[in-house]
Amino acid sequence: MAAGCGPNAVDGLSDTPDRLPHLTIGPELSCGMAPRRRPRGTLMDPVPMGYVVERPSKEKFDAIAVRAGISSAVLFELVVDHLELTDQGIPVWMPEQNRDGELPINSA
Repeated sequence: MAAGCGPNAVDGLSDTPDRLPHLTIGPELSCGMAPRRRPRGTLMDPVPMGYVVERPSKEKFDAIAVRAGISSAVLFELVVDHLELTDQGIPVWMPEQNRDGELPINSA
């Protein structure tokens, strides 16, 4: 059996944000099934993503979603919801942005 397949491949997403409470992932999902998606009509303000990315990056992202038993769209939302940001609002693994012009804040 391929990696990520079988009844114990997905153990659920206990950190699923409140806006995705209806997304259920469980042991009933197997490799032959389509990824779990939101029920039709549950998106509040759906927009298509028009980003162009390198094929290997998209294929890697899609493969991660398949292994997690969810759609790529749901995986994207979960990644964004769980992305750790700095005080500048950028991912912690990116270099700091220029702080010229910012006033220093003295901590008490």
